[in-house]
This record gives sequence, C-alpha cells and structure tokens, in this order.
Amino acid sequence: MKQLVVPYCENLDFGVCAEARIEEFGWRKNDYMPETVFRLCWNHSGLAVEAVSHETRLRMEADTDGRDVWHDSCMEFFFGPAEPERRYINLEVNPKGTIVMGFGSSKVGRVRLEEKYKPYLGLSTEIREAEGLWLARYLISFKLLGEVFGGPPEEARFRKFYANFYKCGEMTEFPHYGMWSKIDSPAPDFHRSEFFGELRLVE
Repeated sequence: MKQLVVPYCENLDFGVCAEARIEEFGWRKNDYMPETVFRLCWNHSGLAVEAVSHETRLRMEADTDGRDVWHDSCMEFFFGPAEPERRYINLEVNPKGTIVMGFGSSKVGRVRLEEKYKPYLGLSTEIREAEGLWLARYLISFKLLGEVFGGPPEEARFRKFYANFYKCGEMTEFPHYGMWSKIDSPAPDFHRSEFFGELRLVE
C-alpha cells in the first residue's frame, strides 16, 4: 500500500507539505501523461489541498456541479477515514471550478454533496496559460468530515485516511487516466477503494 505523510502547517500556505505525484497511467490509448501533483498540509481546521496539472489543451465543458466533470480536464481526490465501512468522499474538479462531490462505500448509490458542502470548501481554480498549467485549491475541514461521516468532528479521528489521487480527461483530445496508487481493473474505474493508499497526518 502506498503511503503519504502529511505535515502540519499552521497557516496552510504549503510552505511545508506532502506531495502525491500522478505517475501511474492505466488503460492507455496514447502516450499523453500530463505532469500532475497534489500538495497537502493540515492544521487544526482541516486538510488543505493544492492540485497542479501541466496541461495546456484544456477541456472544460461541464459548468453545472454534479455533471460529468471527468469528461473534462479533471483532477480528483477520493478519501475517507480509516474505518471498517470504507466509506469515502469523491471530490472532482475541472478548470472552471465545477465539481462532483459524493459520499458512499462504492460507485453506486452515492449521496450527492455538491450543493450543501461546496460553499465550505473555499474552492478556487486558476489557469496559468504562460506556465502551461492549471490548479485547484480547497480546504476539507474537520467539521465537514464530522458531518458527512457522522459522529463528532474530532481531529484525532481524522489523522489517518485511505485515499487516492487522480488526473483524468475521458473526452479530452488525448483521453487519459492517471493515478497515485495503481488500480488493477480491466476497465477505468476510480471507485476501487481496495487500491487506495494511506495518508497520515502528523505534527
């Protein structure tokens, strides 16, 4: 199982952070593998994420939350606390800031979270054409996690996660499926929690 140690950073400016690089590309039909990295740090408010992809020919058709953002240039974070139920949140974002956010223990029957929780993410996206990249930043608060997973939002409960990070674009010029922790399945399917890696939040 892949592991990532996420450091404490009081002001969440990513001055100290962990990096999850997208280096596994599956179900390939071309050689397109955009350089993509997720940076993470945390404080007593929650977990901060900055995702950066060096991608210039962007597709960003989805402009309504809950729609098929994975068809677009898309970066995704799937994560849940290390609990027996293996429930997880999927958070997917395109360059416009359109998201898909769901909750459950499998691909089917997921509870939609976009309308209620997007305002609490502090989500921002930015396209830097001169640098040939786009990025997304957001904060997953311990309060949000407590509400979604049930029970008190105790920080200690959320020090260990099962998670995976993805870069995809199913209907882009060069379709691609990149991941941090490799998935072994015959067809593209990011909702395979048995292949998630482990995140540990440390001070």
